[in-house]
Amino acid sequence: MEWVKVRCDIFEHRKIKLIRKGAKGDTLVLLWVMLIAEAGKCGRGGALMISENKPYTAETLNLLLAMPESVVEQGLELFARLEMIGAG
Repeated sequence: MEWVKVRCDIFEHRKIKLIRKGAKGDTLVLLWVMLIAEAGKCGRGGALMISENKPYTAETLNLLLAMPESVVEQGLELFARLEMIGAG
């Protein structure tokens, strides 16, 4: 997929506002947008999968997105708590 659709009011969403107010908030929102783009490239209905049975890990995302693994782990944990991501 060459593009993904993102709402123009994404930064008005209550979860994005909550994330931005926390530690590393803007970095975590950037991570969220990068995850959306990466999921679009995977072409698996939003799932981040390296192959059919192998999901991305924090380490994989660290390497592909050039973000510190600790930030990726923090983001994944937060996004899961806010029910923005799930475990396939």
